[in-house]
Amino acid sequence: SILAPHGAAAARPGAVIFEASCAACHAGGGNVVARGKTLDRAALVANDAEDVETIVRLGRKQMPGFGEACAPKPACTFGARLSDDDVAAVARFVEARADDGQWSAGPGAGP
Repeated sequence: SILAPHGAAAARPGAVIFEASCAACHAGGGNVVARGKTLDRAALVANDAEDVETIVRLGRKQMPGFGEACAPKPACTFGARLSDDDVAAVARFVEARADDGQWSAGPGAGP
């Protein structure tokens, strides 16, 4: 919508959710579970992980799904599930950070 927040304003709610639900594995855009599969744009492209919203919602490989629709249960987070709006907010935050180059070399970013 025309009145929807854009840029930094749109990313703020996602940042809060990211810190609570994602930063344990993806602090600073890194990846402590699968080195090299970070959240910077080049890594997302190289790892065929550009559909961030679907990956957050349903999971993929070692990444658990966080969406309410995630199934089967072993593929999903053990923690609280995120609403569709929260999943979308996290995806917007990750996409914004991937595009603006502001992810630091977080844990798991090295070779």
